[in-house]
Amino acid sequence: MGDPVVAIDEVDKVGDVRSHRGFSFALSNSLLSMLELLSARTWSCPYCRVRFDMRWISWIRSSNNRRAVPAPLLSRCRVLDVPSLSGAHLTYFARREGTARGLPADTVEALVGMLRGAERG
Repeated sequence: MGDPVVAIDEVDKVGDVRSHRGFSFALSNSLLSMLELLSARTWSCPYCRVRFDMRWISWIRSSNNRRAVPAPLLSRCRVLDVPSLSGAHLTYFARREGTARGLPADTVEALVGMLRGAERG
């Protein structure tokens, strides 16, 4: 088996999970043991009670708000800032893809007009 990739979307929104017995578990704390090489080597699944070597996993974590990501988790990430798409990005993409797909010019321009209208609200 190849090296797996695990993607966790909106890691800034992880919170505590409370069991029916009142125990509290923080997802971010659970992730830390999987991200640290020393503990990831012999990570033990609490549910299956099986050990895994998690060192070879590539982790992708996305967030809408970096400030909301717990500091210990953020310190174990390589942060890549992706700027928000602008109207100019979208209209460029629409023109490029519309032309590449052979759409008539008036159709492409109608699409661009709709995108500009949506941008204005």
